[in-house]
Amino acid sequence: MNQGEDPVAAVRREVAEEVGLSCLDVRYLYDFPYPSGQTSAFAVTCAEGEPRLGVDHDLPCDCPRMVGLEWVPLPVWSGETGDPGVPTLLMATPRSVLS
Repeated sequence: MNQGEDPVAAVRREVAEEVGLSCLDVRYLYDFPYPSGQTSAFAVTCAEGEPRLGVDHDLPCDCPRMVGLEWVPLPVWSGETGDPGVPTLLMATPRSVLS
């Protein structure tokens, strides 16, 4: 999040930067622990279009960089437990490791 930027505006900006899509709706879901500290999960509805890989410019850290996009099936929403059924973190794995 940029200084002075509210979380919903940050999600909209990040989605546009990382995958080139426009958000129609952004809804806060929950907070969860992340290796760099506490973070938040949001449900996002995007305008139709094909996502494209964004470019990470001048990140001030030795952070992981996006290297590709791939559609993955998500688990079905679990209304009984209240859990969203969406992984909180999807890690990139090279195809060579999966083979």
